[in-house]
Amino acid sequence: MPRKINLPARADRLEQVKRTRVVLLDLQADRKVDELYTIHDLSSALEDCSASKTDESVYLFIVEDLSQGVIELLGSKLRLDPLFFQEHICGCMPRDVRDFGAKDFVPDIVSRKKPYLHLQYIQARNFCHIQSFNIARREVDGFNIVRVIEKDNNRVFGADSADHLVGLIPKTISLWIRPNNQGEKGILGVLLVDPSIVEGNSLCGSHDYLTAPPPFELSLPQAPPRTSFFDDVVLGLSLMNSEEIKIAHADPRTLLKKPLYIDFVNLLSQMEVLADRVDKLMSVVTFMMTISESKKSLQQDQSLTRLTIFGVMFGPLTFISSLLSMNDDVTKLKNTIWHV
Repeated sequence: MPRKINLPARADRLEQVKRTRVVLLDLQADRKVDELYTIHDLSSALEDCSASKTDESVYLFIVEDLSQGVIELLGSKLRLDPLFFQEHICGCMPRDVRDFGAKDFVPDIVSRKKPYLHLQYIQARNFCHIQSFNIARREVDGFNIVRVIEKDNNRVFGADSADHLVGLIPKTISLWIRPNNQGEKGILGVLLVDPSIVEGNSLCGSHDYLTAPPPFELSLPQAPPRTSFFDDVVLGLSLMNSEEIKIAHADPRTLLKKPLYIDFVNLLSQMEVLADRVDKLMSVVTFMMTISESKKSLQQDQSLTRLTIFGVMFGPLTFISSLLSMNDDVTKLKNTIWHV
């Protein structure tokens, strides 16, 4: 895993700012979506949201990739725990104890008391050749957060070309909800999502459409391209209905349900089908192994039977030859029954 410990130069910081996207989602009646392009826009939005005095207000800052300025501003204005950013940047899954961001194990009973959570998953993408995979690796290395893409050597393509390969990318979604102090009302949260790569194709297909198809006589509604998970999350959360908003007031963590619930239910159903097939295959393999062992046992019994027959045939002859060989002069036997 690459280690991003050294502070970036000024040019690199400017490039980090360009890669960061921030959207303010107002989930009140008007479902307002504002994209914040500068730090000053973000600072003004934070001031306005913090000054809200209504219980019905739901403000959510959605951030794709992270820059130093966004981290400092969100952390100072919202009193965010630094571990919230650290665990998201490092992906919560250190590959080695020497990796930057490796930390002690946090028990679940402790993590449940924190006002944030992390949702981890693996994205699998198909690449037509090694050059395409290397392009995707350069895209991942260009993220502000620490991510890595690795080859999935367990998957073998039959009908496709031998150059095809699968890359696995660990992803993390982080949600923080403000614990309201005295004088603070409504819901104010921060949702961090990983950036998307363009190279390759997703093995699970694109994200499910979050809107119902329009009637035939109407034109297609405006929607973002199916290449950015950030845009899909913004679209999905902006389409929440009144009932879902009420549920979010009771349990703000349900804000993750809208963009991810359908995808994870589909993956769970596919995994259950595969698990059922594996169970059936295990029964078939066990039965075949039993048959194979029975055949081997039968072959051994047949070999022992032949050996017994040969023993019965040659045993008396061996005894007679051994008995006669004990006489030093065979000519003395010519008047006996043993003379032939």
